[in-house]
Amino acid sequence: MQALKAQGYQVILLNDNPSSVTMASVVADKIYVEPRTTEVVREVAYLEQPAIILVPAMAAEMRQFLAETTWADKVMTLQMVDAPHDFTTTTPTVAVNVLFDGNVIYPLGMIDELPDPQTQQIAGTFRQYPTQLASEVQQEVQNLANETLLEAGVAKGIYQLIFAKDNDTWKLVLQHPIPAPDVAFLSKAVRLNIAGLVMAMRLGTLEQYFQTLAELPMPPQQLQYRSLYPFKALHLAQAKPNKSHIVGATIKWLP
Repeated sequence: MQALKAQGYQVILLNDNPSSVTMASVVADKIYVEPRTTEVVREVAYLEQPAIILVPAMAAEMRQFLAETTWADKVMTLQMVDAPHDFTTTTPTVAVNVLFDGNVIYPLGMIDELPDPQTQQIAGTFRQYPTQLASEVQQEVQNLANETLLEAGVAKGIYQLIFAKDNDTWKLVLQHPIPAPDVAFLSKAVRLNIAGLVMAMRLGTLEQYFQTLAELPMPPQQLQYRSLYPFKALHLAQAKPNKSHIVGATIKWLP
């Protein structure tokens, strides 16, 4: 939404949670605190006559409703995973993050998946940016990720491809839209508003966005991400860490 404001749009928010961080005036110019039903959306759209209607990817029923209205061509969906998929491995693993605009693949950085201190397994819960892979290996994995995406025929969006090393071969473990926690992690690491980057792509202003990025003075940061779990507070002694149990994370900047 901040990216839309930066593009000169007036942002109108419909939210049924008055305590949401998106309710701040710095995020939205006008706020409706109403149930997010099709009836309310119809009334707000009639009153405001929006140029763009931004709908969460998970709101399938709302997208279907809007597709049958006169606002169908104004709907924009951000494909982003809120709850990452679980995976577990014991082999060296790297997550390749990219933006695909339908023609060109833009690398957004690689993240090393590190063994969880409790289980010594790699499950996407302890990570480091940037990857410590040698430059020639990074290029090999990036080329493999690019080929995989193009062969899959994916739509425009931001994607994460996780590869694990099997002997001397890198094999795809998981491919999905970049999960929301990783969007936040990467944004801090590379000092880039990745959500804003996606919005610029959707609006067709990606070139102007990249021109702005070229003026950024600070280099990317090296940092680690460690997931937090509620096991101790909930007295769950036998519970094992995985992505479905994450309640937050700590980020540590490295020298």
